[in-house]
Amino acid sequence: MNDKNYVKSGRARKLPIYDCLINENWEETGLAHIFVVREHVNGNLTVGAFLIDILCVGLKDTFYRFNIAPWEFDEIIEVLDGITGKMVTCDYNQAHNIVYGGIEFANEFGIPPAKKFEITRMTKMCRL
Repeated sequence: MNDKNYVKSGRARKLPIYDCLINENWEETGLAHIFVVREHVNGNLTVGAFLIDILCVGLKDTFYRFNIAPWEFDEIIEVLDGITGKMVTCDYNQAHNIVYGGIEFANEFGIPPAKKFEITRMTKMCRL
């Protein structure tokens, strides 16, 4: 099974949570960079990344990385720390609420989420 089919099947979101991260200045900037990281039995990670414009557009962009080594994820976060502000641990429920709250807010104005969300939501969560 290739990575896209694995993610689309919903199996990725059944993996245990390894970490949830958000940029610490998201409330001031209005942009939340959220990472929901899940761990495979081999120690590698599958990452769902979500850029939420909480003031208007909702889910601006999203991507996933499948079965990557932890050091690869650390490098991604190190680069982002310099761009978005420091990434800090957040609660899974907070990450969920920011993503879906941003999407619902934008939907009120007729703005749909990024098309890739149909896949990346399967790395993250289902509606609670």
